[in-house]
Parts: sequence; C-alpha cells; structure tokens
Amino acid sequence: MKGVIADGCPVTELKIAGKVWKTIIDTGFNSDLELPIELFDIVAIRFRHEGESMLAGDVTIVQEFYEVQIPFDGEMVHAIASFVEGNTILLGTGLLMQYVLHIDFPDGTVSLERRDY
Repeated sequence: MKGVIADGCPVTELKIAGKVWKTIIDTGFNSDLELPIELFDIVAIRFRHEGESMLAGDVTIVQEFYEVQIPFDGEMVHAIASFVEGNTILLGTGLLMQYVLHIDFPDGTVSLERRDY
C-alpha cells in the first residue's frame, strides 16, 4: 500500500462501500480502526465490548468497540473499530502488526509492506 504525507500526517486511502476514505496512519493509536459514524450501518459489525480509550492530553473516554469486516490491502480483514463523527479513518497499529511502515517525510511518501512470517 502507498500513501503520502498530507498536512504533516502519513495518509493512505481505503475504499469502503464505493467511497474512497482519507485514512490517517496513527502510530500512537494501538487499536485497529476508528471509523466515521457514516459507516456504522454499512460495514458488517458486531458489538464486542465497551472500554476506555486514552486520548491526547491524558483524556480518557468510554467507547463502544465493534468487530468489522473491511477491505484492506486487497483482501477483506476482520478488525476492531470504534465509530466517531467526521469523515476520516484512523488506522492504528493493531491492524499493522504484519506490516513494515516506512514514512519518508522529506520525500512525502508512505508505504506499507506486508510481511508474512
């Protein structure tokens, strides 16, 4: 997968339900995904649990987490996601455990390469 640096953030795109979504790669987010609430009724979901999430500034919130099935890197994958207002996907490190992430800020490029061990 390829991406770019946009507004100082590593960004790629995911196509879900016929729409291309800006997807920010957040290495400080250790869950799988944060999806726009607009996708709640579109992706296949199953309630998993309610839990606390630590945000920047030492702020803790309670969120609901769901099992989703989304297209990622050419295949359908199962992931855990929360849903928020907005139109951007947050891609966390939980979904990247089998990937090498290369961010080149000077060149403005991002790449994700799957490693099968």
